[in-house]
Amino acid sequence: MTRALNMPTTVRGAVKTVRSNPVLMVPTLVSIALAIGVSLFIPHATPETGNIKGLFLRLVVAVILNIYAHGVTAAMALEARKTGSTSLATGRLVATRTVTRLLPLALLIGLSFSIGFMLFVLPGLIAALMFMYAMPAMVVGNLSPFDALAESIRVVKRSLRQSLGVMGMIGITSLGLGLLSLPLIFIPMLGLLLNAALSSAFTAVVTVIILEAYLKFSSDTAPPADPVAPIGPEQ
Repeated sequence: MTRALNMPTTVRGAVKTVRSNPVLMVPTLVSIALAIGVSLFIPHATPETGNIKGLFLRLVVAVILNIYAHGVTAAMALEARKTGSTSLATGRLVATRTVTRLLPLALLIGLSFSIGFMLFVLPGLIAALMFMYAMPAMVVGNLSPFDALAESIRVVKRSLRQSLGVMGMIGITSLGLGLLSLPLIFIPMLGLLLNAALSSAFTAVVTVIILEAYLKFSSDTAPPADPVAPIGPEQ
């Protein structure tokens, strides 16, 4: 039986990890900058044109870039967990050397998540839940994209109540943070920068929490297996 995750302790540990390694915020900051840059080349939706395709494409690009950044951050967080620190060199190495796995996985998750939310929201939430451990599974177990998805589904199914709790906590916190940061959109430039910083810090903390949840739930439910080398700077 899967034991419950000590959420207050996990959150405090995640915040401490990000405070000790602010470099964990960098992948998300880069993904935000890239999403803004790419969006400049995508036609904007207007009441006259009703460009839903442009809106959807903008959403998909932002989600995929964010998920890719989540994978890089997870690998950096794993290194910080093992050694106490991480670096941009690790992030760069993971982002470039594992692109053939990280990018397809980000595409698979991003498309399912975006399509689900654009349809009836609930399918998007289900996709977010079932695939929430895919990136940690990939970086910890050095898995292929489809194996990482299958591993995430396995862990979620075996620890459904606990995983729902983790996802619910993240969702409520995200909503609260979004409401608190809403006034920042009215501050030109500075508000955009502060929003990006808040989003990056929050994403880094969430990534560490999901990594810790995956490590606990997978160790509670996994059958005996030969150890595999994680994604890291040595590869």
